Amino acid sequence: MALALTASVISTPVCEGLPGVRAAGLALQFFDAWPNRMMNRRHVSGGDHEPVFPKERVRMRTLVLYPYLHTGCWVFDDARTGLKEEAFVRGASEMITRLVEVNRLPTASRGFEMTFAAEPFPGHDVELTWVSRGEGDFGNDYEGVVAGLPMECWLCPALELYFESAPRRIYVKASPLPAGVDPIWNPPPGVITRRFVEAPR
Repeated sequence: MALALTASVISTPVCEGLPGVRAAGLALQFFDAWPNRMMNRRHVSGGDHEPVFPKERVRMRTLVLYPYLHTGCWVFDDARTGLKEEAFVRGASEMITRLVEVNRLPTASRGFEMTFAAEPFPGHDVELTWVSRGEGDFGNDYEGVVAGLPMECWLCPALELYFESAPRRIYVKASPLPAGVDPIWNPPPGVITRRFVEAPR
């Protein structure tokens, strides 16, 4: 079954370098069936709404996020998973900076389209290879060649919200932000967000 849907939210980690799916940061394309996995809300005392995050990981072939620059660091939003300003850190932001510069995306700081998958797809720019679990068994380390330059990065546990487990390879492509897409998710009042890694202030 092939279907498209939009989502959003992402947070950002410590980044250096660089000076918004349609509704907030994430579009999913061509994914396996996933009954009842959308984020819903549970009413709690005090009138607030507490999000009930999906317990099952979503299995998809191709995913699209819309990173943007926040306090000098690349982050993303994903309303479907409850992530807000999820940051790319420890080499990941540097990889993104190089990729958008080489692909000549001058307005990328306001958002660009990042397609990624665990299998090769036409036109991918980078192939990342899994190296090891991160320090303290937290996150995962990857390496790859970005526009001729060997680079390494760490990807936080948010990765496993999109894959059953950390893929041995991740293929990535950076493209201009599609018209009408806002990469920034503005949660309505009462919605609780989360993030694994925060961008530096």
